[in-house]
Amino acid sequence: NFAYEDPLAGRDFADSTGWVNFLHIYHEESYIPPDTCACLNLSILTDPSGTFEDGSNDKNYSNNCECAWLIQPSGAASITVTVNSLNLEYDCDFLKIYDGNTDNASLLGQYTGSASHKSVTSTGGAVYLVFTTDYSVTEDGWQVSYTCTGLGDHPVQGISEDWRIYPN
Repeated sequence: NFAYEDPLAGRDFADSTGWVNFLHIYHEESYIPPDTCACLNLSILTDPSGTFEDGSNDKNYSNNCECAWLIQPSGAASITVTVNSLNLEYDCDFLKIYDGNTDNASLLGQYTGSASHKSVTSTGGAVYLVFTTDYSVTEDGWQVSYTCTGLGDHPVQGISEDWRIYPN
């Protein structure tokens, strides 16, 4: 008959030497400590198109995160955001997409669980994404891409499209 007096007995070596962190680093090249968000509080994207993800690369995202991305290219008339892949803890972790430059704007889409190839289009030149996770289960995360319209798509008023300009 064997009984444990202290469930943490024997962990002194592991805790004092950082052994657990070493094992994580040894077995996973880009170890992210638990409850450390891989994404930034706010990332601002100004390119006319792009692809990005939650920041965890090929690892699961972390718990207790809230991160945001503002997509706001100069001169954009509208922005289409496509969810390429999504695997989040259902009804606990969320990716929200807003039609403007803050989370006070109208909600274009809210995603949880698994989904892909869902697209939303803004009514203006800014889109705000917010990713929130709770304190428990983590999953693969998400990846989105975006494209803009209005960046030189339209001819200048009063000038015919038949005009040609040649050097002297």
